[in-house]
Amino acid sequence: MGKRKRRRKKSNQKKKSSSAGVSIGLIAGGVCAVVFVIGVGIFVWQNNPSGSQGDLPKRKISREQIEFASDSDLGQSRTTAEWLALLKEMRTTENMMRATFLKARMPNPEAFLGADPAAVPDVYEALKDPRLEKYGQAIIAKFGQSADPPYFQDVMDGLNSDHPQVRRAAIQLLAHVKPEGPDTAEQVGKYLNDADPEVSKSATIALGSMGEPGFELLVTQLKGNQSPSPHLLKAMALFGESAAPAVPDLAKLLTVESTEHRVPVLIALEKIGSSSKVALPELIEVWSTESGEKWSEQVTAVMNRIGKPATTAMLEKFAQVPAEAQIIATQHFINQKSHDAIPVLIQSLEAPKSVEAREVALDALRGMLPENSPTDEQLAALFEFGDTELRAWTLEEIAASTERCLKYKSLLTQVRSGLQTSLADPRVEKSKDEYEAGTRLVKRIDQVVESL
Repeated sequence: MGKRKRRRKKSNQKKKSSSAGVSIGLIAGGVCAVVFVIGVGIFVWQNNPSGSQGDLPKRKISREQIEFASDSDLGQSRTTAEWLALLKEMRTTENMMRATFLKARMPNPEAFLGADPAAVPDVYEALKDPRLEKYGQAIIAKFGQSADPPYFQDVMDGLNSDHPQVRRAAIQLLAHVKPEGPDTAEQVGKYLNDADPEVSKSATIALGSMGEPGFELLVTQLKGNQSPSPHLLKAMALFGESAAPAVPDLAKLLTVESTEHRVPVLIALEKIGSSSKVALPELIEVWSTESGEKWSEQVTAVMNRIGKPATTAMLEKFAQVPAEAQIIATQHFINQKSHDAIPVLIQSLEAPKSVEAREVALDALRGMLPENSPTDEQLAALFEFGDTELRAWTLEEIAASTERCLKYKSLLTQVRSGLQTSLADPRVEKSKDEYEAGTRLVKRIDQVVESL
């Protein structure tokens, strides 16, 4: 009886061992199957990032043609179109594990948003999606920095889109595609008056990059137009000296009562250069009547580019124009090193239009006079109305000739007396350097007068 119980117990132990072995085998097999499935999934994901053949790029491109900002294997492993597909999946998938996995694998956008020539159709689609729009715009911007233009037909297809973002992108890209010519310019010209102001702006800028065909279309828009868009005027500046035929039409805009176009017109004329002298009558009118701070920098730049003709015209009207205009003209004289301006500047010291105008004139004279020989009358005026530094220089010029000293002895005495009074007056503000310079000048005048 005892033996039978022992045999039954051993039999049960064998059955339990056999069952445990089967369970372990099943678990191991299950783990292998899961690993296999995951491996297949990763393989499929690596080759098709969005999980669907329909989402692959429409065009194929050799990866050697693409410049990546990242050197990592991950950054080098996909085209721009494939990355857009990944980004879209990351934002649309309902599988939280998949979304988390994608976020963990996604590098900085700058590492993969290159100017992939084959990606334009995919970029257009991205621009229509609020979740991808900013990436699409970043890619469009990068084409302007790339030596490889996008495919011409891909770009042209975007012009017919109902989506303004796509039309805008297509027109921006047209500035970077080949071939350029009348046909391309004509296509872009259709969008100069697009209902979307950004599309119109992009069209204008694109034409500004297309050489003569683009210029002809923009000039057509400019002629007779009393209120052209600021972007059209800015585009004119892009042509530089080649835009000389547009100067008469640009000049007319300077006479319009509305002054919102003044700055872009002046900038365009400055870029055009010496050919802008055709607009001198209008420029002189603006300079002499409306040369406040708003226009000063642009007017000075245009006059400097025109050169000698502008200098002559400004000298003729210098005495009649307000202080702001005199300051602009004086800065022009300094830039041009115009010694012909010396008599006019000295004369302006007798009755300066403003303190600032006087200071600018004195600064100009300090730079011009050592290289010139003023007349006796000019020296006398400069000694009477100049500052301490110029008076000191002028005094030496007078002292070099006994005849001049005798001629202007009374003027020397008069200036000395006024200067001495000013130095002694506590109400007159002066620095230590100014006081010492004035004192030295008084002593020098005394020496010159006593030597007579």
